[in-house]
Amino acid sequence: MDHTYSSFVTIIYAFNDKNGRQVLWKDLSELATKENWLLMGDFNDILSKEERVGHKVKFYPDTAFANCVNDCQLEDVKTTGNFFTWSNKQQGRDRICSKIDRVMANQAWLDRYQNAEVNFMNEGLFDHSPGIRFLYPRRVDGMKPFVTLECGKAMLSLEIKFRLFGGSRSKAPRC
Repeated sequence: MDHTYSSFVTIIYAFNDKNGRQVLWKDLSELATKENWLLMGDFNDILSKEERVGHKVKFYPDTAFANCVNDCQLEDVKTTGNFFTWSNKQQGRDRICSKIDRVMANQAWLDRYQNAEVNFMNEGLFDHSPGIRFLYPRRVDGMKPFVTLECGKAMLSLEIKFRLFGGSRSKAPRC
């Protein structure tokens, strides 16, 4: 790894309504590139019925999002943690969970950052699960850097120790 991040990054906050998302899917299809491209955020849509669960869930097939993903040749970056990234914060039979937050990339980005992954953590005060993206350096021995998460009162402290810059140690700022 040459210690540079060279990519187009698109942050998504999709409309809640279908018509608003249609415009977004069209715009993304026009933005599509063969260069390194990463998209992340709240897409407010699902790709399959398995990405939404709950007693009151109705699935209306809408292929526009899937067509956009296909047209742009995107796929999800490897994820760990929670599969569902949003909930309506209800309990019991009223609870609905969906995978509407995601990190997607084209093949050029996935080839460049082969060891990247996203960890979707447990929901907290908000209805969306926080996602932390990790770009691990390529290593010959296959070992990943050591990562610890320390959670406290509404605070998340993330300490990442890795050998990107000759054994240096960096600490993420506290929220």
